[in-house]
Amino acid sequence: MDVKELTMLMHDILKCEQAINLDGGGSSTMWIREQPFNGVVNYPTDNNRYDHEGSKSKSMALILTPKN
Repeated sequence: MDVKELTMLMHDILKCEQAINLDGGGSSTMWIREQPFNGVVNYPTDNNRYDHEGSKSKSMALILTPKN
């Protein structure tokens, strides 16, 4: 998805008032609790292989939680 498509998704479909586009490079990792492969649900590429093990050893996190 390019930035224009992301803008349309966030604004028109998800009705976000504010959003931020983070890096999303090859080592970006999506983790979801209680999923296989220790929760990694995409294929980060920092190890140059197509698997779930290519995350960087140092990380930052964006945590999404349900609104109560």
